Amino acid sequence: MPHILRPYVEKRRNGTYRVRTRESDGTWIPLGSGFSSEERALEHGWKEIGRIRDGVWIDPRESDITLTTWARSWLPAQVLQLSSREQYVYLLNNFVLPEYGDRSLRSLTYADHEINTWEQHLRTAYSASTATQARGLLRRMLQDASASKLMERNPAERQARRGSVEVRRLQQQQKRKAEEEKWTTPLGALLIAERMALLAGRDDEMILGITKAYTGMRTSELIGLERDRVTATEIDVHWQLYALNDGSMIRKYPKDGSLRKIAIPPHVALLLHHQMRKTTAVDPLTAPMCPCVKHSAPDFRQQYGHPAGVHVFRGSAGGRTRLDSGTTLADVASTAGVSTTTVSNVINRPDKVRGSTRARVEQVMEELGCDTAADASGCAPHLRRNGFRTWIFHPAATGWYPEKKPNPAHPVPIVPGGLTGTPARGRGAAKRAGASWLPVVAGFTAHGLRHSQQTWMDEDEIPEKLKRQVMGHADEQTVQAMYGHVTPDMRERRIRALSARWEQSLRDRARMWPTSHIPLLNDLLEPYRHHYSTYIPVSLPSKIISPGFPTWYKEARHPERVAGV
Repeated sequence: MPHILRPYVEKRRNGTYRVRTRESDGTWIPLGSGFSSEERALEHGWKEIGRIRDGVWIDPRESDITLTTWARSWLPAQVLQLSSREQYVYLLNNFVLPEYGDRSLRSLTYADHEINTWEQHLRTAYSASTATQARGLLRRMLQDASASKLMERNPAERQARRGSVEVRRLQQQQKRKAEEEKWTTPLGALLIAERMALLAGRDDEMILGITKAYTGMRTSELIGLERDRVTATEIDVHWQLYALNDGSMIRKYPKDGSLRKIAIPPHVALLLHHQMRKTTAVDPLTAPMCPCVKHSAPDFRQQYGHPAGVHVFRGSAGGRTRLDSGTTLADVASTAGVSTTTVSNVINRPDKVRGSTRARVEQVMEELGCDTAADASGCAPHLRRNGFRTWIFHPAATGWYPEKKPNPAHPVPIVPGGLTGTPARGRGAAKRAGASWLPVVAGFTAHGLRHSQQTWMDEDEIPEKLKRQVMGHADEQTVQAMYGHVTPDMRERRIRALSARWEQSLRDRARMWPTSHIPLLNDLLEPYRHHYSTYIPVSLPSKIISPGFPTWYKEARHPERVAGV
């Protein structure tokens, strides 16, 4: 007589119910647990027995491995770029595994509600993008576990149209509002670029900002822009430089393989030519390998290494120091028996350190394999995207330095003078400052300059095919897209429109104030000064600080603004 399977329901001590069935030899087979009622457990049991008969049932006893164990076998099997792999490791180690690493795949099979709660916690404690990325990674891991018959279903799969309609619509409105604030006008881009130069103490960052606004290039593509990829009429976007977690700067193709050539207006070509005149051109074929690639494996260096001194934009001189070996200033200071300030002075201001102390620190650095990665001009070979974004672009766009413990976020201290004033530096800067910057665009980011280029092209009615080519976006897979082509007339129309925007931004800037503290911009304003002879200062005395800031920050006020007549 054939053995007939049927579900058996038991009530557990915690008040929930589990359901099992029995094989012909008397072995119990678990079908599910954690049900709130006997009826639900019984219904689930009959469904599972039906799946057993159909041959699609997954034995939960085979899914007793933990998520950590599954991650160890799953991650190496993924074909990923180095940057993506680092992001996966970061999300796993900081969000996914601390929460679910010790849980078995079997216990997660019906953890939909639990995963939703976890995601909402991440949105509150961190950010919406972090929460979305962490859940997305968990979803991919469990999807593969389900495909490998280690789980019956994927509990991290998002259910569509769940939750409050009101909350969802409010979130959509907030997203639309944030999207509206992600672009600026040509004048706004010029004002931000001018402030960047003031903060950096050189015009390199101003040129980078203007180039980014008028080409739509990504910051990593600009940092990785090589001299031989720039001509008088176009930029060949062939590489980007990407910073790994160990501090290495690797050369790789642009995001999503978006290699492209971007036609540039004359003013961008002139600015880039001015930038390249600051350094001596080197032969990429004979130049030594840049020390910023720390990995010693020949295959790695062959694939991701790059020649030194071939890039248009370099890091700043002095300032925040990076040791290429991964050793920190504190490590060197502890070994040498000095303070981190002394180590920093040895690297950036050696004349301020006693000879015997300097020799001792330099010996320790040599023993630890440290390299400050500065070239003969005293400049680091590359800009660092994170440092550029945090300490140059953000304060230039918003007028505020971000929080860096123990210091809170605070206004950029400004010594009044002209339209922009000049940033006060050194100890007691806030006490010496009499003004601070108003935001050009509140909450604006460097990526907003890409949005700005796209928006300007939309306003100028540039054909969609050319816009996608400039931005490095894939073509739509439509018949129209396949049969459309970019023509020289289209490129010329875009160049004329951008040149007109540049000219107008200089007129608007000259109307606000006739001069600039940046010599390069001051020269660019020369043809437009004579148009305006009177400038009316408008004082804005309201404070932009809150009572929670230290006393010396409370003296910062809005700067004077001027309007030409």
